[in-house]
Amino acid sequence: MIVMRFLGAISLVIFLIFFGTTVLQPELAEARGGKDKASESDWTRLANLGGRALSVGDYKNAEAFFIRGLKAASLAHGDQSEPVAASVNNLGGLYMEQGLWEEAATRLKLALSIRRKVLSNDDPKLANTLFNLGICSYNLDNLETAEDLIRESLDIRTRIEGNEGLSVASELLWLSRVYEGQLRYKEAEGCIDRSIAIYEKHLGPKSKETLKAKQKLNELLEREAF
Repeated sequence: MIVMRFLGAISLVIFLIFFGTTVLQPELAEARGGKDKASESDWTRLANLGGRALSVGDYKNAEAFFIRGLKAASLAHGDQSEPVAASVNNLGGLYMEQGLWEEAATRLKLALSIRRKVLSNDDPKLANTLFNLGICSYNLDNLETAEDLIRESLDIRTRIEGNEGLSVASELLWLSRVYEGQLRYKEAEGCIDRSIAIYEKHLGPKSKETLKAKQKLNELLEREAF
């Protein structure tokens, strides 16, 4: 996190080289090859190809496309740009999909540091990165950090969608997991209750989302009883 705080003083390329012998070595090796110019269409095409590969579980090709997309984004837009943040965020999502939480968190921290600079405080893309990093932190047992990140994301969602948006309901359920992990059962229960009310209003009492949230509430109440 300290490194990220000072990232604005160095380029993304220098950042990658500095960490080239550690977690970012695969991205660095790929980024060094290829042409030295790129366009918006190059980045978009590679991001889309990576997304398609990821959607069918082809992680190896998804990673290759996302890394090439990262280079294209940097060449076309500069290191401190939203396309670069989106490219790094894509890599974070890829590693989350595989349960590689440390690797994912490293990429998402970088994406977040850029997005805090180039996006408004009410941008849903900023909320996406905050939320995903919160999930990583939860899975790494960093519950206080997870709470802070998810709550910040939830604040953005609430400003965008209001108190009863579907994304708000989803993130409330995740916040309830964090509270449960901290043994803050009443706060977890309150989050689930709010989530259920939102799902019932928008999707109906029999929707899978509503039923899943109600099941989660029952499990929590049973745990509280013991």
